[in-house]
Amino acid sequence: MGWLLEDSGYDVDELEHLMLEFFSEQGLPIQDESIVVKAQQGVGCVECLYFLPDHGLHYSFVLDFATRVSDTGALFVRDSGNGYGRKLEDARTKFCRRVGMTKMDLISVEADAEGFWEKMGYVNGMKTL
Repeated sequence: MGWLLEDSGYDVDELEHLMLEFFSEQGLPIQDESIVVKAQQGVGCVECLYFLPDHGLHYSFVLDFATRVSDTGALFVRDSGNGYGRKLEDARTKFCRRVGMTKMDLISVEADAEGFWEKMGYVNGMKTL
């Protein structure tokens, strides 16, 4: 049998609560269902989503408890320069550390966003925690 979420010591509700805690600490707006955590059955991965369309914010990433790597799905901030990108990344970094991730990986980067990710500590698309 494959690696399961239960093997991590966390359940979806606890992960959602922790994510809410870390994103709130960064001063990010929180509304009902702005944070969603979904387990992928049978593979020990969890999809995490922070979504506030009215604020133009979307951040999705995956926690892979078997490899201890978090992959970035998408980061969208409608109005750059307001600090939300940094706050989102700081919240995710703290959350990932708390739940035992050792690395954060960028799947792809838009050409005009490379500088942001470098400032956030990524080297060649990878950030060691």
